Order: sequence, then C-alpha cells, then structure tokens
Amino acid sequence: MDIIVTKRIIKFVEVFHRKGEVCRQDFKGTPLLSYYALMKYFRENGLIKCNGVNDRNQKLWIPTEKGKKYIELVMNLKEVLENGKNNESVK
Repeated sequence: MDIIVTKRIIKFVEVFHRKGEVCRQDFKGTPLLSYYALMKYFRENGLIKCNGVNDRNQKLWIPTEKGKKYIELVMNLKEVLENGKNNESVK
C-alpha cells in the first residue's frame, strides 16, 4: 500500500479520530465525489469496515486495526507539521 497524505485526507482522518464511528453525514463539508473517492481508498486498503447502518439507513464505518494505526500515524504527522510551522515563525 502506498501511503498518501493530503490536507483533505488529514481532515478526513480527523473525523474518524474524533468520532470513532462515522457516516456520510459526518462529512457534510466534503464534496460528494471526494467523500466517495476517500471511502473507496480506505476500504480497498483495509483501513475501514462497515459496522451496519444507522436509523437513516446510512452505512456506519469504523476503522480496522490497520486503520487505527494509520489514523494514529496521520495524527502524529499532523502534529509534527503544525509544530514545524510554529517553530519557523519563532526564528
């Protein structure tokens, strides 16, 4: 698996990190095409799995063990990048 990290993926991962179990409604600001492309990427790489449906008949998604590690890595990378920006302004 190639690891791809973009700003959009970071925002996507933040939702999983914050909520744990998500559905389409949790990504309201994300364009529909981007949402489905990201979901396909995550599913095909074994990062998420379906956990049933909610009362609105929307699929619920949870991270797999591999997905949890990926989320942790992306969140750590985000923190490093943010700290790097803060350190540059101090110089």
